[in-house]
Amino acid sequence: MLKESWKNILLGALLLTGLTMLLGSDSSDKKADSLLAMPKAEAAAMPAYEQEYMKIVAGVCDYLTTGNTAGLPAQGMTGFFEELKAYNDPWVVSSRPGYTLQDINNDKVPELILTRSADPKGKGYYGRDIYAIYTFVDGKIKFVDENCLRSRLRLLSDNTLSKSTCIDDKNMEWVLEMKDLLRDGSLRQGQTFYSKIENGRFNVYRKYLDVNDTFVTQKTSMHFYDMMNIDHNVQKIEFLPLAEYSSRGFKGLVMQHLNCMGLHELQDNRVDLSAYEHVYADNPSHGAEVLFSSNTSLASFEVLDLQGNSSRVIYSKGLLNPEEKLVLHLESFETDPVLSDETVIKNGISLRDDTGSLRKFAIRAKVMDGSVYLEEID
Repeated sequence: MLKESWKNILLGALLLTGLTMLLGSDSSDKKADSLLAMPKAEAAAMPAYEQEYMKIVAGVCDYLTTGNTAGLPAQGMTGFFEELKAYNDPWVVSSRPGYTLQDINNDKVPELILTRSADPKGKGYYGRDIYAIYTFVDGKIKFVDENCLRSRLRLLSDNTLSKSTCIDDKNMEWVLEMKDLLRDGSLRQGQTFYSKIENGRFNVYRKYLDVNDTFVTQKTSMHFYDMMNIDHNVQKIEFLPLAEYSSRGFKGLVMQHLNCMGLHELQDNRVDLSAYEHVYADNPSHGAEVLFSSNTSLASFEVLDLQGNSSRVIYSKGLLNPEEKLVLHLESFETDPVLSDETVIKNGISLRDDTGSLRKFAIRAKVMDGSVYLEEID
């Protein structure tokens, strides 16, 4: 008992030391205070939701650098703490956490998402797994959902939350729930899948709302692994590393502002394109027309030809405003001979984010359904 207690104390000290080093802190109170400092004028100019979200992020940073738990949110830290305890290497844990703002319930106010894993792309960072989500309703932060070691929380491409939970690991019993975040901050239950062992075989069941808004359960022909792969069609969420919070705040997020889709993806083919400016590549191909816009101003915006060893500018604008929309007539999307599920990169865009950094994105299409998406590149 005593040995186990000392072991936990030693592990906690090791983790805190590694995390403190990563975030650039030392033992002095002055250094810790500087991590959380932000000019008052800048903070006051922030929207109310950012000011409140900032308290959560600052509290997590303070905990990682000083061990102080006073600023941590009351909910949402379960998976975060479990992961800290699970790893013996503090550098593995400290390189993972991040945060982002992204509107997933379409109320024009973004949610705060604490993310788990880092995947650097160009000058950005992207992750799939989520620690916790918070929303902002009636001037207050509201906790939405979180993960733990026995669950996995992700965001699907349509902004539906997907949460898979292990009920019985030995018998491979899992539940996969789909939920939508409503504007009042509550979660609406969507379809649910769950696996059970019956008569020595795995069966997968689906629970869903029928036309009468009544939940119906049906046995499916799905394999267990098919069920577990449902949430593989997830968003790669752009986030900022916690280690950069003191220097960046919420600046440097780009993806949440960009809107890019293929013309063929429109549900209504009668959409009036007269308000769009048309931009043409050298060899435009029918079927490779892309609609592009942004909900924020984009500085030094360019459309690029990415073939060859250099990026050739097809179109440029010093400032692309939110009300401006473009139809990009690009070259055909061809399947990559090596990566059969992706297309060859031919065109892209570049811009400067609100930190002044130059960011480049390739315009790609998924082979399976032809949907168009942006992927940050170097």
